[in-house]
Amino acid sequence: MARAHWGCCPWLVLLCACAWGHTKPVDLGGQDVRNCSTNPPYLPVTVVNTTMSLTALRQQMQTQNLSAYIIPGTDAHMNKYIGQHDERRAWITGFTGSAGTAVVTMKKAAVWTDSRYWTQAERQMDCNWELHKEVGTTPIVTWLLTEIPAGGRVGFDPFLLSIDTWESYDLALQGSNRQLVSITTNLVDLVWGSERPPVPNQPIYALQEAFTGDSVSPVSFPTCSNAGPGCYSVGGKLHHQRYQSSGLQTLACT
Repeated sequence: MARAHWGCCPWLVLLCACAWGHTKPVDLGGQDVRNCSTNPPYLPVTVVNTTMSLTALRQQMQTQNLSAYIIPGTDAHMNKYIGQHDERRAWITGFTGSAGTAVVTMKKAAVWTDSRYWTQAERQMDCNWELHKEVGTTPIVTWLLTEIPAGGRVGFDPFLLSIDTWESYDLALQGSNRQLVSITTNLVDLVWGSERPPVPNQPIYALQEAFTGDSVSPVSFPTCSNAGPGCYSVGGKLHHQRYQSSGLQTLACT
């Protein structure tokens, strides 16, 4: 009778088989982000393994006698959105957010970024990296003073720091017996090697005035000989600020 019952209702057999063989959904409980407190750590599939690249970077740091190395997330033009060729911080950390600074010492590695990217960083970085939910040079220097010994040397690429940022680091380190050291050959580039994407070679083009807000007609440069209103000095050269239809312009004085 049982066979006759099941045989007359093949759809019921199929339904039961699907129910028995289907795995119930699992609540990951936020497990799309890393958990470095477990043993072994939980790492989502979006995480990048940075162990080998960090080891290679620390070898380069040793050749320069550095205790720490600062890796900004910008390029030599201080752009926020940069080409793959210049994504040094993203490559060494795995974290691809558009804002953030990485610092590597001989024993630790850390990233500082703002609240827009906290979850993204936890999804992309492995447990080699600490995430600091702060921005600015002050928390980075505070961490450096704790992590590197007196007499330590903090390296940076001078092409990737603005003058203001460099002065901020330098001022904060003064009197600490730690030295800020300019390294003109980028150490991440040396580790990246042949895997580094090429320099972009796409053709450039002019945006229409509808997008720029102003034309590209020749601009007359002020003389500022008397350093009048709107003039200021940078590196011994006078500059002048004026308002155009596109906003505030800063011009080098002739």
